[in-house]
Amino acid sequence: MTKNQSHSEEILELLIKSTFIPLIRKFKFLAKFKTSCYGENYVDDVKFIEFCAKLRNCVLHSGGFYKGKDFEYEFENIRFIFNDNEFLEMKGENNYVFLKLNERITNITLRVFECIKEVKNLKYPDDGF
Repeated sequence: MTKNQSHSEEILELLIKSTFIPLIRKFKFLAKFKTSCYGENYVDDVKFIEFCAKLRNCVLHSGGFYKGKDFEYEFENIRFIFNDNEFLEMKGENNYVFLKLNERITNITLRVFECIKEVKNLKYPDDGF
């Protein structure tokens, strides 16, 4: 096993816990290690991850029915409209929007991993949750 493989396994072991940790908390925690390294707009990527979390929860957990604070997000010519106690509404046309969502979240993840590849001891945050 190489040094990088061992390091990657350590990080994965720390990220995989018995309790659920939302993706946005993981992202914010990891991205802060080397903020100068993160090559894209951090604020935009945080908003995108928050949108992805809402989309995932709405679609997977309640069949598209949304419960929560009203929220709108535009991505690839599609406006995603989340209104409390209503079904998710998508306005616009893009046959590949879900592939593009996957591509962007993959790219964000790769950027974060590039920023932390030199981190040797990564302790998971104890932030009270």
